[in-house]
Amino acid sequence: MTYCHCSTCRQHSGRSYLTFGHFHNDAVTFKASATPTTAASRGEPEIKQTHSGMATRGSCGSCGAPLFMKYHCKPDGVDIVLSTVDEGDMRRIKPGLEKEHIFVEQDPGASEEDPGDGVERHVGFDGGFQRRLDDWQKRGSPRRPDV
Repeated sequence: MTYCHCSTCRQHSGRSYLTFGHFHNDAVTFKASATPTTAASRGEPEIKQTHSGMATRGSCGSCGAPLFMKYHCKPDGVDIVLSTVDEGDMRRIKPGLEKEHIFVEQDPGASEEDPGDGVERHVGFDGGFQRRLDDWQKRGSPRRPDV
């Protein structure tokens, strides 16, 4: 699980961080909301996608709630906002149990003191992900085919 303290995640969540779990693409299915909308009436979820240079963020097309991040350098997986995962599904398909706080220096409350939770804290991305991102950029920053 990743607790992201970047300014965008804090704005989307209204909290000090947004919690993500990394899942393989095959383990993720989006379901239409119970509230009828044009797409939902066809059984499809309405998902608004916002693109940046390194990732695509998905949010609910009806209410705007953040749903996921798809990093272009990780085409095999998707980082799901864990508050959107049904409890039964969470027990069945567990995200990686490694935990980390990222972009803590962008959050004034997080950077002042260590909460004592024993979770790794990083100024930006963790070293492994940063190396993957750097390699992706050296390859010309190809976009994921599914966004």
